[in-house]
Amino acid sequence: MRKSILFLLLCASISCVKLHKPSVYREEPRIRVLLLRGAKSLTFSSPGSYLLKIKDKDKKEVAFRKWTLRSRSTNVELIDEEGKKRIPNIHLPLVVEPRAVFFLNGSPYRGKLIVSGTSAGFVAINEVPLELYLRGVISCEMGSGAPLEALKAQAVAARSYALANLGKHREEGYDLSPTVYDQVYRGVDSEYESTDRAVAETRGMVLEYRGKPAEARYHSTCGGKTADARDVFSRTQVPYLRSVDDRGGHLFRKKEPFCAASPYFKWSRVWKKDEFYRLVERSLTSVLGVHNPGEVRRLRAVRTKSGRVKELVVVTDSKSYKVHGDEVRRFFGDLPSTRFDITIRGDVAKLEGGGFGHGLGMCQWGAMAMAREGHDFKRILRHYYPGTRLRKYY
Repeated sequence: MRKSILFLLLCASISCVKLHKPSVYREEPRIRVLLLRGAKSLTFSSPGSYLLKIKDKDKKEVAFRKWTLRSRSTNVELIDEEGKKRIPNIHLPLVVEPRAVFFLNGSPYRGKLIVSGTSAGFVAINEVPLELYLRGVISCEMGSGAPLEALKAQAVAARSYALANLGKHREEGYDLSPTVYDQVYRGVDSEYESTDRAVAETRGMVLEYRGKPAEARYHSTCGGKTADARDVFSRTQVPYLRSVDDRGGHLFRKKEPFCAASPYFKWSRVWKKDEFYRLVERSLTSVLGVHNPGEVRRLRAVRTKSGRVKELVVVTDSKSYKVHGDEVRRFFGDLPSTRFDITIRGDVAKLEGGGFGHGLGMCQWGAMAMAREGHDFKRILRHYYPGTRLRKYY
């Protein structure tokens, strides 16, 4: 009996052991983020001392100094603003390796600063460990006041997106831009206790699809249904970026979408009919490059299954024109989303829509609502990225 009890206890203890899958990376990856491009001058510094390397010269430890790098017609010069020392004929790249942070034009960043030059001016790149990069991203993309589980979902999505896009701009010397074209990144100024915690508690966790990091796109508000990748970017189907019902769909069923509290869940734009048609005519020129398009007669929208305008057909008295995908938003003056209806009655033209952003992947307002209702970050990710799995990469 005693042996049987011991055997059962041993089995129970083994079953409670959490098995970790082996890491994909032996160490944390580093990301190169573009900070500025085309500047004729820039200023950098760092508290305390830091390592400074200019082209192939040995790195030298420099005491705290504020330097200005300036491009002249014939050369590049370095000016020490403290001692007014001028060093002409600097050969790039210039590398700054601080003990903690460096300042570029007054803004603080972690990691390393690399400055190179082109005919258009200086290019400044921040090379930084992935987790430190995320600390400067999460609050910019979701806000530091969001519920913790939503912030953790955002951290995993942003980490996955970064890894899926390593080398995206390799020919230009960096991986990601610091804007909405990739992920908004503002360095140390965007670090908060809540977002730092979300990054730390999901360290190394990545959404994966078929053995590769998923390009986990996200947006503000889906308006009831997320979009399908092939409808937004006119590319092949991405299984985990397909349209998802924000009322729950395959996981649960709600009366209203999770993102219903968003200020952009419903929106509208109103014009006088003649003003609206003039806007359409101007957009045919500015967006499509059409000159003298003719007088607008009618508009027709071709929709996706999620209710978004996949293609807008503009019929004039001379020809029909087509506007595709996310370009439709710009056509009407930066609409919040492509999920809208066009109504023209009498002298009034009205666009009534819902959602904000391209609609792909995680709906951030929906994620926050899910977190407030008690769902953890894993369930949030499962809802918005069906078919992916969560894996610890390092």
